Amino acid sequence: MKAAFTPEEMLYNQIYKDRIMWVEIDGVEEQKIINYIKLVPNSPIMQAHFHDGDVMEMSKYKCYNFEVTNKLDFKKATKEQIKQASI
Repeated sequence: MKAAFTPEEMLYNQIYKDRIMWVEIDGVEEQKIINYIKLVPNSPIMQAHFHDGDVMEMSKYKCYNFEVTNKLDFKKATKEQIKQASI
């Protein structure tokens, strides 16, 4: 498939593609999967295109709810890693 995206849009698509987003429609919150992102020229607005064909405009300055499935696993550094980092 061939599609036209700006370099900035390609960066956004690497991050957003196939992410689950919580969207409120008629007072009911549902999950939608993002297919791709398009930017509105000279504007802080992005268009999220979903797999079901719906399109939603998002502001770069507003927070949205996304499904986060990756649990962060913090590990303590070993003495060897600390020694390597201080060299």
